[in-house]
Amino acid sequence: MLKYRLRSGLVIGGAFALKIRRGLFAQMKPVMRVGHVTQEEVSHAAGELNRFLYDVLVTHLKISKGDVVRISIEYSVEDGKIVWDLESLNLEVFRRVPEGEVRSVINELKTGHSPRG
Repeated sequence: MLKYRLRSGLVIGGAFALKIRRGLFAQMKPVMRVGHVTQEEVSHAAGELNRFLYDVLVTHLKISKGDVVRISIEYSVEDGKIVWDLESLNLEVFRRVPEGEVRSVINELKTGHSPRG
């Protein structure tokens, strides 16, 4: 049994699925080359994980496309199948603050403060 860890790095919410798919294919390229797993299985496993992540991130946590996430999960290859270890799933979510809100705070605070330079 071969064990792996897939990490997305920081990625915007609207692109996590593509990042997971590409990352999994990149990690599995040498494994596919020796015949331990098929391209179809890698595609199926990526889709399975992405459906689960969509449910968590979009349906339940209500992230938007501009929010940023970082995903990490362990998995193994067993008898030609990719098996996700959901207990190892780690999700970090960073919410985007609208530019208008940031600008408002800056304008409010800069009237009474001047940064040292």
